[in-house]
Amino acid sequence: MLNSSYDKVYNISVNSLAGGADGHEFQLTEDGGAMMNNYHTTIADCRPVGGPNGGKVLTGSFQEVDIETGWVRHTWNALDHFGLNESFTAYVDEEWGWDWFHMNSLQKTREGHYLISSRHLRMIAYINGTDGSKIWQVGGYNNDFTDLSDGNATNFAFQHHARFVNDDLTEITFFDNHNMYINSPTPNCTTDCSRGMKIKLNYHNMTVKLVHQFYHPKSVQAWAEGGIHALDNGNFLVGYGVVPSFVEFTETGEIAMEIQTRPWYVASGRGTDLYRVYKFDWVAQPSWKPVMVEVRQILYISWNGATEVDSWALYGGSSPTTMHHLLTMPKTGFETGVRPSNSSAFYQAIALDKDGNELDSTEILEMYRLSSPTLLRIP
Repeated sequence: MLNSSYDKVYNISVNSLAGGADGHEFQLTEDGGAMMNNYHTTIADCRPVGGPNGGKVLTGSFQEVDIETGWVRHTWNALDHFGLNESFTAYVDEEWGWDWFHMNSLQKTREGHYLISSRHLRMIAYINGTDGSKIWQVGGYNNDFTDLSDGNATNFAFQHHARFVNDDLTEITFFDNHNMYINSPTPNCTTDCSRGMKIKLNYHNMTVKLVHQFYHPKSVQAWAEGGIHALDNGNFLVGYGVVPSFVEFTETGEIAMEIQTRPWYVASGRGTDLYRVYKFDWVAQPSWKPVMVEVRQILYISWNGATEVDSWALYGGSSPTTMHHLLTMPKTGFETGVRPSNSSAFYQAIALDKDGNELDSTEILEMYRLSSPTLLRIP
């Protein structure tokens, strides 16, 4: 865990589980805990799924660990509560074992129970925080809810990032990949297209209905990854995983923002993945200083990770002790470029916030004679 200066303050992992913490999830609890996934190889009777007795499986576990002490509060193992025959993936004999469960999200509720997502069981389950038993599941072979939306609330597949989004735990958002194998183009997907979803559960009648679904405006199929973040203003931010795009939708499905981070690609390899996308207020000032470099007589100024820089004040002089203010220029992006017009031998830039307060400065940079100040916007 990092603080707002990007200094490491905690190094947290699972304990006594082979394989360590897995990168699918790192979720904080309200009472000072951290939840992490774990994948490890074990031996199981795989005869019900066409494998041997004593076949290798890559099973899913999670732990809740106290952040301050590292003490393990809770450990849960999928094999203790779900059957191999509930998986939608065929048994394969692999070096690390058959990945039958593939847990990819965790959330602890105030009641002390856990919401989990199993990609390969194509279901979301609520797990008892005391004995680890399943309280209910939506989706999958053993779905507990009657679908009031003609199947559209429970026909999700290979999903990611399940979250309760209301206090009475009746509304869940998640990303429905809908397919794990590419069978339609991106963009212009025509079948098994991916979507962000919000569903509503009725525990008295054990029913579920689709509240919202958010397809990408260009129709995409994300075979892996993805997430959805319910925002405080009622909008939803949907990241499309291995498809390099994220979109903010209003509750009525209108597009508030659409971002594409690289050219489209359709191969089942890796690219500019967007495993999850979040939108929060974040204020940070790094412990490292801003940087200024010279390339072809242009000064480039940046401060990686700083959120409050509004402008840069440039100083120059014939010596480090005789520098004076040359100009103040707005920050134009990650890097701001300027070609100095004076003959200063030394330069320094100071980061300013929107009120003109000094945040920090670059080291003093020694230069050769340059020749009238011109601001260059860096694309």
